[in-house]
Amino acid sequence: MRIALDVFGGDFTPQASLEGVSSFIQISKHANILLIGDETTIIPLLSHYNIPENRVSIVHTSEYIDMSDHPVQAFQKKPNNSIALGLSLVKQKKADAFISAGNTGAMLVGTSFILPLIRGVQRPTIGSYYPQNDGSFAYLLDVGLNMDCKPEYLVGFAQLGSTYMRTIHQIPHPRVGLLNVGEEKNKGNQITKKVHELLSQEQGINFIGNIEGRDLHNKSADVIVCDGFIGNVLLKHAESIYHLFKDKTDVRIFNYEGYGGTPVLGIEGIAIVGHGISNAEAFKNMLLKAVEMAEKKLVENIQFDFENQYAPN
Repeated sequence: MRIALDVFGGDFTPQASLEGVSSFIQISKHANILLIGDETTIIPLLSHYNIPENRVSIVHTSEYIDMSDHPVQAFQKKPNNSIALGLSLVKQKKADAFISAGNTGAMLVGTSFILPLIRGVQRPTIGSYYPQNDGSFAYLLDVGLNMDCKPEYLVGFAQLGSTYMRTIHQIPHPRVGLLNVGEEKNKGNQITKKVHELLSQEQGINFIGNIEGRDLHNKSADVIVCDGFIGNVLLKHAESIYHLFKDKTDVRIFNYEGYGGTPVLGIEGIAIVGHGISNAEAFKNMLLKAVEMAEKKLVENIQFDFENQYAPN
C-alpha cells in the first residue's frame, strides 16, 4: 500500500508530519509513504526522525499553497503544488490515499478538479465524529464543504454517511436522523421539509426522522444530516466541549489528534483533510485512517451502494 503525504501542509510541518510518519511505520509494517515536498529539506530529516529510506519515497516540489492563498487562483498559479501532485497520484493509481493538513479550501477544490465524483453522487461531503453521552459517537455531515444545499444534496449526505458507518464501523443499518427544529415531519424550513419527504421515500437508508438539538448527544442516530453551515458550527462546538467528555471511554476520537482528519466522501479516491494545527499524533492517525479506509475498500463500497442500494427506481 502507498500513501501520499503533503509533508509541508500544516502549521507545524515538516517536523510534525515526519514525526508522525516515524510513529506510523513502527505500527504499520506494510505501507510505504510518498513524501511530497522539497527533497533538500526532507532528506536530512529522515535520519533525524529514524525514518528508513526503504519505507519512503520523495516526490519533489517547491510549490505550496499557503493558508492565505485563494484556492482556485493558487491551482492556476502553482500547477505543481503539493496538493495537486498528491491528488494526481491517487487518480493515476500510484497512491492509495492522499493526506494533507494544508489549505482546506485548496484540498477541497483540488478534489473537485482532479478526482471525479462517484457516479450517482451529486455533491462530495465531509463529515466528523460527534460525541454521544455514553462515550460512543455519531457521524455528522456535512461539516463545512456545502454551505448552501438543495434537498437532494442532503439525501446524498445521508447515503454517503450510511455507507461510511457501515463500512468503517460495521454498523449494519445505521440510523439516519435529519437535524431540525422539531420532531414532526412538517417542522422546519422548506428545505428540511422536502428533505424529510425524500428521505422517507428512500429505501436504501434507515431514516428515523427528524432529531432536535437536544438529541445530538443522546445516541438517537448513527448518522446526523444537516447543511455545511450548521454542521461547521456544531463541529466547532463539539471541539470546544472535548474536556466535558474526557472521562468517557475512547474519548480521543473527539479530539482532532485522535481521529487525525476527515475523508472527502463521494470522490473516486481517498483524500483526507487534516486540521491545520495537526501535530505528530494527528499525522500518525491520519495515516492509520488512510490504511483502514483502503483496506476496508470504502470507495468501492460507496460505488457499489450508489450503483445498487441507492440507485433510483
